[in-house]
Amino acid sequence: MNNKLEIPVFNHINFFVLYELYDSYNRNNEDIKVSELLKRVELKSGVNKSIDFYEFVNTGNIFSLFYTNFVVIKELFENEDKGRDFFRDFKEDPKSYFVFKKVNKDNIFYFLTKMRNSISHVHYELDKGRENIYMWDIHPKDKRKRKNFEIIGSVHNYTNFCLRLSEYISKNQNKLNSSIA
Repeated sequence: MNNKLEIPVFNHINFFVLYELYDSYNRNNEDIKVSELLKRVELKSGVNKSIDFYEFVNTGNIFSLFYTNFVVIKELFENEDKGRDFFRDFKEDPKSYFVFKKVNKDNIFYFLTKMRNSISHVHYELDKGRENIYMWDIHPKDKRKRKNFEIIGSVHNYTNFCLRLSEYISKNQNKLNSSIA
């Protein structure tokens, strides 16, 4: 399966896993074994093949987390100044998570903006072993489509960086609310 195409497949299965958990617990008031849960999902999801390949942490939920933390959050700000202000206290250093091949500016808001662009425009690739992610961005007005941002990192490092960002966003809900109001 193409690594980019597996993301919507995993998202589809992830939804059914969560729905079956919800259905079992909230509607039927029953506990369910993981093996039974996966059998139900396999039958109801419409995937039409064995889901033996399914992993609970997968590219579907990883990229959903990326999308939520980068694209959705960035789009909530009515202007860049409010976004810069919100992320000013985010102290994680991306250089400790990623190898920078090309970055034009050295500030966290620029970095988050470029990651947002990479995710929203599907400018990323997973290696064949799904161990590393390569992301890039292209300036929209560059007719030659030269990359102005390139990073590479392990799936583990991308996920950890995104989890730190999630924690920051969660801990700063009041500041976020005042930034987007």
